Amino acid sequence: MSINKIKKSKDFSSIYNKSQKMHTKYAIIFIKENVNNEQRFGFVASKKTGNAVQRNRIKRIFKEFVKIHKDKFKKIQIIYL
Repeated sequence: MSINKIKKSKDFSSIYNKSQKMHTKYAIIFIKENVNNEQRFGFVASKKTGNAVQRNRIKRIFKEFVKIHKDKFKKIQIIYL
């Protein structure tokens, strides 16, 4: 089961500017409805998080969470920051 990823910087900036923002203890989540009726996910870990090993581990954990719970998400675009 693969994940449709958000890769282009213009897509990221569009979601940052035109989305709902939700703060949690561990992440900031940007959610935007998708007009193309597909789920798309983006994962960003800033350098404040730690070294590359820690950032990649965090992204892997979020990706695995999305893979397991993919059917529970609506047709939206989400960025985990």
